Amino acid sequence: GAGLVLPIDLRLGGVAIAGGSARISDASGLPGATEIAVDEIEATLSAINSADPAAAPVAVHASANVDGTGTVVLDGTLSLFAPAIGADLTTTIRTLPLKPFDPYAGRFVGYTIDRGRMNITLPIKVTERKLDGTLDFAFDGLFLGDSVESPDAPDLPLKLGLALLRDSNDRVASKIPFSGDLSDPQFSLGGVIWQAFLSLIGKAVTAPFQLLASVFSEGEDLSHVAFEPGTDLLAEGSLSRLDALGRALTERPALRMSIITLETPELDRAALQRIMLREELLAFHKANDPAGGTIT
Repeated sequence: GAGLVLPIDLRLGGVAIAGGSARISDASGLPGATEIAVDEIEATLSAINSADPAAAPVAVHASANVDGTGTVVLDGTLSLFAPAIGADLTTTIRTLPLKPFDPYAGRFVGYTIDRGRMNITLPIKVTERKLDGTLDFAFDGLFLGDSVESPDAPDLPLKLGLALLRDSNDRVASKIPFSGDLSDPQFSLGGVIWQAFLSLIGKAVTAPFQLLASVFSEGEDLSHVAFEPGTDLLAEGSLSRLDALGRALTERPALRMSIITLETPELDRAALQRIMLREELLAFHKANDPAGGTIT
């Protein structure tokens, strides 16, 4: 990962932007165009010197308001002209309204957005053109609206996935690590993050009990609750599973659970035979020796 090579030397004492604004229109979504207002843009870059590979990384700070109530802040450092490209950046997004992104959601999610806001902390590091980061996100009050026919939408039950992740405060939150290779011509940071998010949804809908177990228990298998053979007594460990399921259904009020009974005739038959034999022995003992000892 060599750094950028310019035909001229570039030296800047610094760059500053104050009070900027922009209007962004993107017609690639479905349906219609995405219209975003960005105001109060503030940005600073420290000194830049392309002729000195040993120069300190460029310090970056930028902030802006998005659609009136959302804020975006970028902080960190960039090494563009060193022997190898590097970056250590953190993007923070707070209370960003999601409804204006309806066209993007229609195209890439397959649904419009009914309502919701987004909070994200996104630290990214680039070393030797290898990117690593963690998507730390929270969607507050996110609910999907009408479905949209789109060839780019994933074939996933997204509403179910969100219901599995949504807590009693209508918040969907998680941390997702991701990585990528900047030398790959197909690399896209947005694509990498989007695929990481879809992977989380996919795991939620294909293994919902594993997801619930990771949140509400110590990794126990919550997909079944066992009883002692031939009785209505819970087997060892089943009570803690029921407790975890109870907490999960309380914290995930949109979830509904169907209960399917499964019989084990071989185990039940042997247990019932032992129970019946014991009852017959007790009855015989009581009839023939009322004042005698007990049978265990």
